[in-house]
Amino acid sequence: MTTFQLFSIFSPIFAAITVAFFTFRYAIKSKKFDLLYASKIPAFKEVAARLTDFKMSCLGTYAQCKGMGFNPYEVTNSALGHRTEITLAVEQNAVFLSEVSRKEIDGLLNSIGHLCNIELSLAGGYEDDRGDYSEIYLKASEMAEGIINSLYRELNLI
Repeated sequence: MTTFQLFSIFSPIFAAITVAFFTFRYAIKSKKFDLLYASKIPAFKEVAARLTDFKMSCLGTYAQCKGMGFNPYEVTNSALGHRTEITLAVEQNAVFLSEVSRKEIDGLLNSIGHLCNIELSLAGGYEDDRGDYSEIYLKASEMAEGIINSLYRELNLI
């Protein structure tokens, strides 16, 4: 047998093995990506739901501080309650969050800690002369909105 004849016999076999190998490898990668993405969506929805509840509660507190009687936002929980809910949701779904998102959420949790101190002081009757706290609640709601948007950007939904 000549070299050309050997080549004509083995080249289709080699090509078939190569194609099968790469097809299998990329099919496995695609399946892993699909499974990860399918698991990521409920995790992001849970974290975003907790952040949205907090945002709405902050806007409700802001409206109450400003004396808006007919606001569409309801204060559903204290800052400590929201902080606990957000922390629990983030800890349960931390594997699906990027490092940037976790840092942003940590910053928000620190801000909520400040709100907890304010609420505790006000509940204890210690009002100081620093004035109106409504802007702090508005800023916290804007931080929550920014984090929600960055979570959706991570999913390529925005």
